[in-house]
Amino acid sequence: RYLRVQRVDKLPPATGSVLGWQVDDIESTARALAERGVELQRYDGMRQDDLGIATFPNGDKVAWFLDPDGNVLSVAQLVPTTSSGPQGTLAGDMVPKLFRVILQVSDVEHAARFYGTVLAMPGERVSPGRHYFQCGETILACFDPRADGDPFDASPNPDHVYLAVPDLEATFERARKAGCRSLDERIETQPWGERSFYAVDPFGNKLCFVDASTVFTGH
Repeated sequence: RYLRVQRVDKLPPATGSVLGWQVDDIESTARALAERGVELQRYDGMRQDDLGIATFPNGDKVAWFLDPDGNVLSVAQLVPTTSSGPQGTLAGDMVPKLFRVILQVSDVEHAARFYGTVLAMPGERVSPGRHYFQCGETILACFDPRADGDPFDASPNPDHVYLAVPDLEATFERARKAGCRSLDERIETQPWGERSFYAVDPFGNKLCFVDASTVFTGH
């Protein structure tokens, strides 16, 4: 394979990764880059080790660095997705599927209206305190403990729930109208290439909406 490099008079750096290499040993690669004076990038909100390597939930490891013109490049060590891979990784129908994510809310009626507006779907009330939204293969479940008869108050999730959407601009406008507790001023392109915006729902749950065509999974 060939990498074509072309000189131009003026070119602003790309906002996301423009090129990545898959490596067998990312720690050795990161050290080798550092020995050659290449500084690995660190990003706010992303957990990275002392070398600057981020490890994702599926085990993939990625590190980023800049070329002389400021473009983002990356190296990645990916976990095999077959039964012969490390840590007993399974394949096909043996892979567990995430089917429900719980968002605790203090008012299920308010939650149904809020998420119905943002997601542009009515959802379904499945119990006095639970309202479900079918998001692909995963249910986003708004759960009001008191309304369901449980003896405890709702507590917001400590970290973000990420949702990929086909029309990020339309989702942003719906979120603006729905009444978020907080909402980014604008859609941004993140250093790892995702176009997204962050929000907090009326109950304190943290959300991130991502352009589905730019979702970064560590590959």
